[in-house]
Amino acid sequence: MSRFSLQGRTALVTGGARGCGLAFAQGLAEAGANVTIFDMVEPEAQFHAIEKTCGVRTAYYKVDVSSESSLAAGFQQFQADFNNALDICVPCAGINRHLPFLEFTYEAHQSLLSVNVVGLYFTAQLAARQMIANGTKHGSIVLVASMASHIAVRSQLCSAYCGSKAAVRGMCPAIAKELAEYNIRVNSISPGYVRTEMTASVGDWFPRSTSALTDQFPHLLEGWKSETMNGRIAEPEDIMGACVFLASDANQMKRKLEKVELNDSIMAPGADHEGFVDDGAVDASTTVVIAGAGPSGLMLACNLVRFGIDVTILDDRPDKTSTGKADGIQPKTIETLKQLRLADPLLRHAARVYDIAFWESTPDQPLRRTGRQTHYPDHLVGASDPYIVLAHQGMLEDVFIDDIESRGVSVLRNSSFVSCARVSGGRGLVVSYDDLDSKSTKKIRADYLVGCDGARSMVRTFIPDAPLEGEMTNASWGVLDGVIDTDFPDLWSKVAVRSHEGGSILWIPRERNMTRLYVELSATDGERVEKSKATPEYVIQRARQAMHPFRLEWKNIEWFGNYVVGQRVAKHFADPALQVFIAGDAGHCHSALAAQGANTSMHDSFNLAWKINLVSRGLASPALLSTYEEERRKIARDLINFDAGHCQAFAQGEAALAKNFNDNIRFISGVGAEYSSGTLTMSSLEPSTATLRPGALMLPARVTRYIDANPVDIQLDIPMLGQFRLYLFAPDLKASLPFLSTLCQQLDAASSLGRVALQADTSYQNKPRGQSEADAFAQHQRYTPVSQILTYALVTQSPQSAFEVADLPEALQKSRWTLYLDGGDTPHCTVKWMDRLGENEAGVVIVRPDGYVGAVHNWGVEEGQGAAKWVDGYFKGFLVD
Repeated sequence: MSRFSLQGRTALVTGGARGCGLAFAQGLAEAGANVTIFDMVEPEAQFHAIEKTCGVRTAYYKVDVSSESSLAAGFQQFQADFNNALDICVPCAGINRHLPFLEFTYEAHQSLLSVNVVGLYFTAQLAARQMIANGTKHGSIVLVASMASHIAVRSQLCSAYCGSKAAVRGMCPAIAKELAEYNIRVNSISPGYVRTEMTASVGDWFPRSTSALTDQFPHLLEGWKSETMNGRIAEPEDIMGACVFLASDANQMKRKLEKVELNDSIMAPGADHEGFVDDGAVDASTTVVIAGAGPSGLMLACNLVRFGIDVTILDDRPDKTSTGKADGIQPKTIETLKQLRLADPLLRHAARVYDIAFWESTPDQPLRRTGRQTHYPDHLVGASDPYIVLAHQGMLEDVFIDDIESRGVSVLRNSSFVSCARVSGGRGLVVSYDDLDSKSTKKIRADYLVGCDGARSMVRTFIPDAPLEGEMTNASWGVLDGVIDTDFPDLWSKVAVRSHEGGSILWIPRERNMTRLYVELSATDGERVEKSKATPEYVIQRARQAMHPFRLEWKNIEWFGNYVVGQRVAKHFADPALQVFIAGDAGHCHSALAAQGANTSMHDSFNLAWKINLVSRGLASPALLSTYEEERRKIARDLINFDAGHCQAFAQGEAALAKNFNDNIRFISGVGAEYSSGTLTMSSLEPSTATLRPGALMLPARVTRYIDANPVDIQLDIPMLGQFRLYLFAPDLKASLPFLSTLCQQLDAASSLGRVALQADTSYQNKPRGQSEADAFAQHQRYTPVSQILTYALVTQSPQSAFEVADLPEALQKSRWTLYLDGGDTPHCTVKWMDRLGENEAGVVIVRPDGYVGAVHNWGVEEGQGAAKWVDGYFKGFLVD
């Protein structure tokens, strides 16, 4: 019987989580094969027991075979995890629609074919390609058809199902002929009435099943039994032997075999929809579904909820992050949190790092400090908060969750994203997720889906042609959070250590007297350390070796992690229809050494939120959403390029690391993350003396608020409500009044911008911004008195005594809380932003809702009409008039 053995071979079964697919997987494993399954549902306990009982390797991947991108991503991950091994493929995934022939819809038929025919065909194709590439001598593909391809199943409505299974039988010989030259056998198997999840509930035998068949088809069981010769329907185990035979060398003599028909073992079509969307009912409706409640997902949700957009947040974890994970918050992110009025809790409780020290040992010299420098020098960065805030990820999540919950929204825990599909005849989506508490699959109707679900993103598989591109290295690092007892003198600075014996270590002070150590376990050009070896004990041993002669004792360890360094970016961040997006680690992966992950991820979401707000309200063209990928993928590429150099510099020592740090310090801080010229970053046709650049951030500057004489930071004072800001610089207010009056009059209701502003007022009346009790103290209406889409602001170097609010144009009179006097800070805001403006000049700066400069130009005071046309032209590029 050795010819039936599958020892050392690798098999793939689609639809293998239950029913016949699970039986096939079981049989292949019992014959000795390692088995992987693709399915849309979690496998039954029987599958998880296979590995132990059969002594083989198993794996499960959540894959939708009807989705090209999901199927490709599944194969990609399978190939990576199993070193491209594959000898046997059994495409078994199948569905039925229980509809009469005269009532079948085009959409229902298409969705059935996408699984039963197209999904099966391309599963076989990808499997064949993998077998050819790995050179297997035992290639076998077993296509699963049905007796329904031979006869009419009188007791069920399954005309489309019968046709789909006939297509499977029909394609088998043709595929077999083409693959024969590669020594890959192709056969089909046509089961009959078999108890599966699709048929289990037709009688009293299987009360645990929840299939719709219980109520609709109670008569089927007896009828099926009467149609078989031995008076029973088959168990899945009854047909596993046929599959094993076709997969084994025992089938070598059956080269012309095209199918095996088992009269007693046929898979009847099911009446349920197996998790695939049709036009049926949904459990809820929303505007945006967010998969993942880490920093990226929560930043997105926080902004959308504030803007008044309906949001559903899915997270597969039972609770928020409690320890560890991302911990470094960079200066730009601190500024963003301040703009959102969310920074205070973190700043109260977190640690802060202002400097970085470098230590090194060589064969000739013991470990010693070789340098120390300011982390973010003002002359290189110019950040208003020139330090890193250190706090575990859960503290950051708490800030967002508290704000979201104060506005009546909460995270749906134990809710795992499964799939999405488009609503037929419209632009909507139906998003499916598993409710792990109720053990049921639920559906949400939505306009947009955003995957903030990490590097193994399931949402990414629903974006065509969006794999992660790049390289994985051999560099591996262990991460320890804990309280350390040590005589090392720089415990409370950020420290980069290069040891000739123990490799590299990065010290990061943390909240609650803790320290985080990143400990190099293997270098980029070395041999990757085995994952089983990457334990806290091993990491501690490496740390002590590298830090000799200093003493290291851990009083406690709160969190431990291990990661392999890779630099990868998704090929796309959005689907062609601009309805499905990814953000954060779902779109880019890199090392943790420069504390960029959470920061970049949150700013992905920060960029996307205001764009979804404008488009969903009908105020901007859907094409605006295309700028999300254009802008954020550029930043992701910049990050990957920096990270690769940063990791190399770590391995080269203090001099290389210091140079890498100084060369990239603005980018590391977030201040230097800049966008290229585009729809939202309009370069001036004529030269401008302005210091600000489109695509860059506002520069920090202190001004005095006219109305109450309060000194404020101009980049922080106006709250972010999803609106643009129009800063008007008038060094000499009296000389500039004609300019200001003309510009404001030209931008009234008669302009394109003015007409959209009226639409925005109506939109926000019908769908107000999300409010919390704390907003009563913020008085947001002060910043939108003219328009919900644009805040006017005036910056002048004229003294307060030189003018009254009543002297100004009506739009600026209404905007009295954003009139600023520029004279207290040195250099002045006008100089910082506009460089040089004469008494007879004025400057105009358009700032986007995310704080980036959209356009900037200076004008003569007689050019108010030209300036107004220029401003209106900027907004015409994407707003809907």
